[in-house]
Amino acid sequence: MEFDDKNKSLIMLAAAKAVKCGPCLEHAVNWAIEAGCCEDSIAQALALGEKVREGAHKMMSEQADEQLAETLAVMGVKVAQPIRPTPVGETSPCACRA
Repeated sequence: MEFDDKNKSLIMLAAAKAVKCGPCLEHAVNWAIEAGCCEDSIAQALALGEKVREGAHKMMSEQADEQLAETLAVMGVKVAQPIRPTPVGETSPCACRA
């Protein structure tokens, strides 16, 4: 089975959104429109790509937290709470002001 141009363009659109490739998104949107995809299909593909990106980000963040905890444990460093970056716009309680 081979995908038709509409499906190929929507898959490309979701993938481009997931990896945040601007030129890829531009090309994929143009291709989707040329292939006859409706606005709703394009919006759904973009939303799916964003969900993939969010899921991957969450998984990688959790893995990074686990690795950091393991490294700190090996070094004998005790952390009372999980280490999380300070959200943009908030002041860090850290003396280094990172």
